[in-house]
Amino acid sequence: VQGLYRNRMSAVLQLLQNRHAGKFKVYNLCAEDRWGYPDCAVPGPVVRMPLYDHQSAPMHLVAEFCRDAEQWLCGDCGSGGDGGSYSKVSG
Repeated sequence: VQGLYRNRMSAVLQLLQNRHAGKFKVYNLCAEDRWGYPDCAVPGPVVRMPLYDHQSAPMHLVAEFCRDAEQWLCGDCGSGGDGGSYSKVSG
């Protein structure tokens, strides 16, 4: 059942490599170990910000995410950043 609303790791990695090779950062928001992606499986930077399903994010994590994402998008990030392009994983 989880596969109906969680992206498969293989689909996520394929999308990241095909559309954003070397220019992405993964924010792993899953607090439950059984659902989160292992950091070593991602060929790029990973930030863990543990949030539980169906719960509101604490404001300090929202602020931390915003600061980190802004720093990443405004920084070098391999080749100048891509200005916040968004891709949805399907499958």
